[in-house]
Amino acid sequence: MIRPGLLLPLFAILALPGPGLSAQPAAGDVLVFHFVRTGLPVPEYTFNLNPDGSGTYAASYVSSAPTSKYAPQYPGVPAAPPVETTRPITLSAKTTSLLFERARSTDGIRAGCESKAKNIADTGTKTITLTAAEGSAHCSYNYTENKTVAAITETFQGIAETLDEGRTIEQAHRYDRLGLDHQLSVLSDNVRDGRALEVATIAQVLQSLCDDTQVMDRVRKRAADLLQASANPH
Repeated sequence: MIRPGLLLPLFAILALPGPGLSAQPAAGDVLVFHFVRTGLPVPEYTFNLNPDGSGTYAASYVSSAPTSKYAPQYPGVPAAPPVETTRPITLSAKTTSLLFERARSTDGIRAGCESKAKNIADTGTKTITLTAAEGSAHCSYNYTENKTVAAITETFQGIAETLDEGRTIEQAHRYDRLGLDHQLSVLSDNVRDGRALEVATIAQVLQSLCDDTQVMDRVRKRAADLLQASANPH
């Protein structure tokens, strides 16, 4: 299990200073987003983000689905253990600025996260921690009605979607080149619909497709279009 060292205990909620707090983060600030929900292809991941856009993404993902067609035949065979990986990331200045601004705002994580509504479906436990020179703020939730917290959540989940699709594309490039057309189509649709964000985080994966003359021209074209769009965001 990924253990994000910067996360505070769930009972420790340390309020940042009041309304006078600047929206601009200091160099030593760190924003952490942690997600966990069993049963998903990526059941746990953690972002550690610095104000300059640098950071890390740590994820635990299943290498083979437990619902494999072989499971009924071999019920005693345990599922493959999760694979853990950590990689550096660099987010755009715009996205980084928005994330820190929202986390530091008075209606952000200091205003409360968890909805008081009952019978909410389990969408995974999300934890946001902001460590700053002025103090720290922390909240953990399954579902939130706080629009600022929801915006932070959607952004990090959109980046996680891109990174996981990049991992899937990289695997297909190695072992299933015929599946690349479908994978690139899925990524393109998700980017268009705003479900996959910060495509530049997988630029190396996309560039490897552009440079490979052995893959379909349509795949290379889609990869090139995604690269161009990531270099010139709206």
